[in-house]
Amino acid sequence: MKRLKEALKKWNRDVFGFKDLCIEKTVRELNEVEDLIENGDVDPVDLNSKELVRKFWEQNHSKESLLRQKSRTKWIQEGDSNSRFFHSSIKGHHRRNQIVMLKKGDVWLEGVEAIKKEAKDHFVKLLLEDWNSRPFLQGVDFNSLSVDNNALLLAPFDEA
Repeated sequence: MKRLKEALKKWNRDVFGFKDLCIEKTVRELNEVEDLIENGDVDPVDLNSKELVRKFWEQNHSKESLLRQKSRTKWIQEGDSNSRFFHSSIKGHHRRNQIVMLKKGDVWLEGVEAIKKEAKDHFVKLLLEDWNSRPFLQGVDFNSLSVDNNALLLAPFDEA
């Protein structure tokens, strides 16, 4: 088991350990290409900057995926027991879901009441119906149900 653990650690270092270095290298290469293009030293068609950008995003996505998997593993191990990890993750979710300040025009609103009032006012204004532009159907005759048809529709279902 000890040799297996050491082999897995080496494999992990070789496969996943250099993600940050690879990302930094790709960013450096991309910056060099952009500098060459900006200075007019090289024709943009000759350089494959789109390939470098694609490579950067793939590496970044791969790193994020690995971190997400590791966090899930930690969650599975520690679970939602009364651990420090559980409480810190709950506090983090709470902090991210909280609106502390809201910008209205050039003014920043702070405080629960001011933010609630602004949100309410925004949606009242957004959802308020303008009655002046509403069409009216005066003089249009619609078909209506007879008393017998209405009673038939309101009757409970039966096999017949």
